[in-house]
Amino acid sequence: MATHILLLRGVNLGNHNKLNMQKLCLAMTKNGFDGVKYYLQSGNVLVKSRKKSATLEVELTQLIKKTFNMEVPVIALDKKTFMEGLTKFPFADITKDWQELSYFTFLAQNPDEKVLEELLAEAKDDEKVLVQGQFAYLFLPKKYHEAKINNNFIEKKLGIVCSTRNWNTVNRIKLMFDDK
Repeated sequence: MATHILLLRGVNLGNHNKLNMQKLCLAMTKNGFDGVKYYLQSGNVLVKSRKKSATLEVELTQLIKKTFNMEVPVIALDKKTFMEGLTKFPFADITKDWQELSYFTFLAQNPDEKVLEELLAEAKDDEKVLVQGQFAYLFLPKKYHEAKINNNFIEKKLGIVCSTRNWNTVNRIKLMFDDK
């Protein structure tokens, strides 16, 4: 059985899309998900499964709709893919506080190359973005909500579902994998 991270798009951000993670994990367990573990109320859930990531995405999206009457996109990655993406972060050591300014955007699929070029051309000089496969690596010297290159911008430009996590959250997920 492989361990997968299920990243829920846009839940528990302020007063939007409130989803109790404990209740979600209980519903997941009742519906056949194994080894369910979550990190705070952050929309990050680990599971063990023999199923492919794409299958888990569909199943959890349907379960959330059926149980909580919410439309929540899910991006699933197996541990190997997640860890490989984590180790390829290209903007380490730009400044002494680079971790506070670094983000990972997980893409539901690989983007179209032409559309990707258009996205990269629109990045501001001080904002750095690199897309490799299902990962967009961001270094944003301003606050995230002030950045041009953010999750909504990337989704609109690429036309695919994305979900962004900051450096600390991604490393907490890594520790969750280590605990499994």
